[in-house]
Amino acid sequence: MKQTLFPLTLNSERPDVIASGILDGREILMVDGNPQVMIFPSMFTDFLQAPDDYTINYGRFSIRIIRFLPFYQQYGKSSYSLFYFVSL
Repeated sequence: MKQTLFPLTLNSERPDVIASGILDGREILMVDGNPQVMIFPSMFTDFLQAPDDYTINYGRFSIRIIRFLPFYQQYGKSSYSLFYFVSL
């Protein structure tokens, strides 16, 4: 068997991940009595993306960042000046 640096299977208990794997054309292996399902073949990018990334509403999050941006800028400026003063 050929050795690889990254795993070739993805284990999951989440039904949305399993359904996504089936819709992507991957094969799954289910064992009776075991909640873990093996999805194969897996790619490196499968391990970089969380299943919750599909359902998060980034619109509310970006509005929150815009709302607190002046606070972060003011607080950041004072910490930069303090860092500059301490480094002298």
